[in-house]
Amino acid sequence: MNKKDFPISIPLRDHRMKQITGVVQNDVGSNRLILTLLDGNTPFDYTGYTNITFTVQKPNGTVYIDSLGERIQAVS
Repeated sequence: MNKKDFPISIPLRDHRMKQITGVVQNDVGSNRLILTLLDGNTPFDYTGYTNITFTVQKPNGTVYIDSLGERIQAVS
């Protein structure tokens, strides 16, 4: 199976959605979103935070929500 990484930088001050193309729903085990949260031009330091929630809006408008400990792996 070909693994596909999607490196994405998300500026926290922007407060806008970031559109990502090429991710296929139910392509389990082969897609990986590599997110970098940016505070200005530097990676955001989330040390001490106890919860991370990831929300995705699919092209059909439905929303998918996941939290740290379910399918999200945070690496600092």
